[in-house]
Amino acid sequence: MITKTSSYLTTKVGWDVTTGDTFVEVEYDYFNGEHLIPIHGEQGERIYFDVEHHSGNSGSHGLSLHDDNGNLIGMNKESNDVLSTAFEETTTNYIVVRAINGKHGRFRVNWWKGGGRRILIEIQFIYIPVPF
Repeated sequence: MITKTSSYLTTKVGWDVTTGDTFVEVEYDYFNGEHLIPIHGEQGERIYFDVEHHSGNSGSHGLSLHDDNGNLIGMNKESNDVLSTAFEETTTNYIVVRAINGKHGRFRVNWWKGGGRRILIEIQFIYIPVPF
């Protein structure tokens, strides 16, 4: 598949996409160009996101954030792997994932509302009899 997004000619071969309410995961045989992931935010809201991108044995990759007119939007680095953006108005912005000659790779983008880092907490209850 060859698509034109913004000013880049994008080539996607062996493209397999899985989407959910707050994530997009892609596996590919070859990726050169960009892939836009829409995120919707309300006025005054902050959206947090992380991007994990692995490319097999070649190529390089990166990301940026754009508004619906293709203009760059600032991102805040919250931690080593978490970025955020503030919505000044209710709109849809786009996380743009890029690759140059990426082969046999995959990426996953997660986004969420609220503070900082998503944390998975597992709680175990252990029954301990207490003598009376």
